[in-house]
Amino acid sequence: MTNAFYATMTSKGQVTVPVEIRRMLDLKTRDKLAFAVENGMVRIKRVNLSLEDVFGSTRTPDGIVTGDFEDLIHEAVREESERLTREFLELS
Repeated sequence: MTNAFYATMTSKGQVTVPVEIRRMLDLKTRDKLAFAVENGMVRIKRVNLSLEDVFGSTRTPDGIVTGDFEDLIHEAVREESERLTREFLELS
């Protein structure tokens, strides 16, 4: 191993990434990390997650079903279109 950096795990399983590693990987606050274990060694990589990567990671609010979002979007577009039309006609 070329360089060794040390950190201590808390009772909650949290570890502070040493500053040298943060600099090497250009890690910033709220960056996401991926961990891979191979032959007893851990590799860490910064990852960029897309909306598709996290789809389904939050629960849907009570009273809302997934299909409702399409209806809500169409309704919001219709309302905004009507508002803009009224605004345009008032300027004429």
